[in-house]
Amino acid sequence: MVTHRYNWIDWVKALGIILVVVGHCPGIGEGLRNWIYSFHMPLFFVISGFLLSKKNVHQSWKEFYSNRLSKLLYGYLLFGVIGVAAFIVLSQVSQSVQLPPIVALVSGCKAFLYGSGSLHLEWRLYPLVLWFFPALIVSLMLFKVIRGLGVKAQFGLVFLSALAGYLLKSQSLPWEVESALAALPFIYLGHIFRLRSDWQNLVGKLGMPMIVMLIVGASWLGVNYGIRDFRSSDFGVPVIGILSSCVMLVALIALAMKLPSSRIVTNLSAASIFIFPMHVLMLVAIDSLVKRMSFIPEGFIDSSFLYAIVESCVTIVVLTLAYPFFTRFFSFLGGKSLRVRSQKKHNPLKNMKIAYVMPYTYWGGGLQMNRLTLLQELVDYEDLDITIIVLEYSGKTSQLFKEMGLKEVCLKRKAKFIYPRTSYALYKALKEIDPDIIHTGNVDADIHGYLATRFLTKPKLVVEEIGSAQDRKPIMRKICGYVYQRADKVLCVSPDILEDMKELQGLKREDVSLTYNPVNLTHLKTTADAVQRICTTYKLNGEEFLFGIVSRFELFKGHTYLFEAYENFVKKHKNTKLLVIGDGPLKADFIAEVSQRGLSDNVIFTGMVDGVGDYLSLIDVFVHPSTKEPFGISIIEAMYMEKAVISTSVGGPKNYIQNGQNGVLVEPRNSNELATAMTELYEDSEKRITLGECAKKTVVERFLPANYAREIYSIYQSVLRGE
Repeated sequence: MVTHRYNWIDWVKALGIILVVVGHCPGIGEGLRNWIYSFHMPLFFVISGFLLSKKNVHQSWKEFYSNRLSKLLYGYLLFGVIGVAAFIVLSQVSQSVQLPPIVALVSGCKAFLYGSGSLHLEWRLYPLVLWFFPALIVSLMLFKVIRGLGVKAQFGLVFLSALAGYLLKSQSLPWEVESALAALPFIYLGHIFRLRSDWQNLVGKLGMPMIVMLIVGASWLGVNYGIRDFRSSDFGVPVIGILSSCVMLVALIALAMKLPSSRIVTNLSAASIFIFPMHVLMLVAIDSLVKRMSFIPEGFIDSSFLYAIVESCVTIVVLTLAYPFFTRFFSFLGGKSLRVRSQKKHNPLKNMKIAYVMPYTYWGGGLQMNRLTLLQELVDYEDLDITIIVLEYSGKTSQLFKEMGLKEVCLKRKAKFIYPRTSYALYKALKEIDPDIIHTGNVDADIHGYLATRFLTKPKLVVEEIGSAQDRKPIMRKICGYVYQRADKVLCVSPDILEDMKELQGLKREDVSLTYNPVNLTHLKTTADAVQRICTTYKLNGEEFLFGIVSRFELFKGHTYLFEAYENFVKKHKNTKLLVIGDGPLKADFIAEVSQRGLSDNVIFTGMVDGVGDYLSLIDVFVHPSTKEPFGISIIEAMYMEKAVISTSVGGPKNYIQNGQNGVLVEPRNSNELATAMTELYEDSEKRITLGECAKKTVVERFLPANYAREIYSIYQSVLRGE
C-alpha cells in the first residue's frame, strides 16, 4: 500500500550497482564493459546530487558534516580497515602480490591515508573499491562552496572543475581530487534536477519509443566515444562522453519512473553502499574457489560470459543478504528511507514518521494549499518520513505531492465522518504505516483520525481546526469538542476560531496552539509569457483598472455583495473589470446574477487556475467580501503580491489587517460600504501603493512558509516529548 519515496531512485541505484559488479568481471567482453563504463559512475554522482536538499546546501559546515559527510567518512574508515586486512591476507596467498606482512601493512596504511591509494603509485588498497568515498566527500565539499555563489559563478566553476578533472587525469592526487573535480558537474546536475519539478515532469512524460531511442543513441555514442574510466578522468571524447552519459541517465530515469515499487529493488538499492566497496573482494574469493576446481579449463574465468553473469549474481545476492547483518554493528551505513529489518529501536525524535490525513486533494482549497505549502518545506527535513493519507479521492494536489517524492495512500472511502468503514480503512492504513504523529486538518478527518487511533497505542493525534463552528449543528459541535478535548494536540488558524472552539464546542483545554496559515511562494511565481496569455485570452489591453477575487463559489464567500457593490461602482467608472477566479457549485448562479445586473461585459470568470500569481500580478485592488472567514489564504497571497486589499472585518482578516495601514476593512454584508472602499482606492493610487507595500511587509514578517514549517516541526517534537 505504501510506496517508497522517490521510487525511481531505487531502480536507478539498483541498476547502477549491478553494472558496477558486472563491469569488474573479465568475461563480459570489451564492448559491454565500454557501454557500462560510459555512464555507470556519472549515475551515482547524479543521484548523490539529487539527494542534496536545499536545506543541506544552506546548512552550516558542522551540520553538513553531520548530515552528509560523516556517513561517507565513517564508511571509508570502516572499509579502509577491512581493505588493509584483506590486502595483508592477499599478499600472503596470492602469486601476483607477494609481500611480507609488515610491508603489506605499511603499504595498505599508506594507501588508506592517501585516500584509497592510487592508480599510478605502487601502493593500493586492493581488492576493495574505496576511491568513490573520498571522491564523493571532496566533490560534496566543493559543491557546498560553489552553491553559495551567484548563478554565473556556479556555472563557470562547474565548467572549470570538469576541465581540471580532465586535464589532471594522469595525476595521482591525494583523496581522489582529480576524480572529485570530474564528479562535481554531475552532482550539480543532480541537485538542479531535484529543484526543478518541471524537469522531473518532462522526464516522467517521455514515452517508451523516445526512451528506447535515447538509450540506443547514447549507447552507440558511449561505446564508441564515451567515458572509458571515470576514476582516471578518461572521458574519451570529452564533450561527447559527458553528453552521452547525461542522455543515458535521462532515459534510465524516465524508464525508472514508469516502474512500480519493489521490495527487492529497494533492498538492493539500500545495500549499494555496502556492495560497492566489497564486490571485488567477493569476486576475487569466488574466482579463487573456482580456480581450485580441477575440471575448470585454463582461461575459463577470463573468457566466459556466462560465468561472469553467474558470478555477478552470486556476488550481488550474497552481499545484499549480508548488508542487514552488517548494519546491526555499523548502523551509519543505513538510512531513514532504507527498509532494513535489523535496524535498532525506532527513535521518533531522530526519525519522525508523520501521516497527514486529508479528506480530498482537489486543487485550490485552503487545507490543500496549506498542506502543499507545509510539505514543500518539510520534505527537506532529513529526519522526517512523511505519508499522506487521502480518505476519498486524489486530485491535482496529490500529483504535486508525488512530484515532490512524497508517499500517498488513497483509501477511496466516503470522507464524511458518519461512515465507519472509512475509520476502519484508516486504522488499517495507519497500522501498516506505523506513524509517530497523525496530523488531521478537517472535521471529518479529525473524527476519523480520532476513531482510528483508539485502537493504536503508538501514534500521537494532532488535530487542526480550520473552519468556523458557527454553521455546525449542535450535535456536530459536541462531537468536535469531544474529539478536540481528547486529542494529543490541538491547532487552530486564528483567534476567532479558537474563540468559537471554546464558546460553541465546549473546549476547555488551554494548550491550543495558534498556527497561522503560510503563503505559498511557489504558487505565486509569475512569468511574462503567462501574463501575456491571460491578457490575450480575456482581451485585456493593460489600460483597464482591475478588481479581483480568488475564492471558492460558496454563499459565505460573499460574491453577491461584491457584484452588488461593483454594479454601483461601474455606473461611474466604465473602464474597469472584475476578475473572478475560482469555481464551485454556485458558478452557474453567479454567472446568471452577473448577467441580470448587466455586468457581463465587465466581469470575467476564469474558473480555477494554476498560476494564481500571474493573475494577481494584473489586479489593482483585491476584494474579499466573506461573511465569515476562518483565515483567508487568498488574502495573504494578494498581500504578498503587494496588492491593496479590501476585506470584511471577520475571522482571520481582522487579526492581520490593520484598517488603513496594510489594507481596508469593511463590515460584512454591506455592499454600500464595499463600493465606497472600492471607489476610494480606485481614485487614490498613492494609497494603493502604500497599502500594498505594508501588506507585503506583514506577510513577510508573519506568514512565510519556512517559519510556519519550523513552528509545526517544533510542535511535533513537543508532542512526542510529552510536553
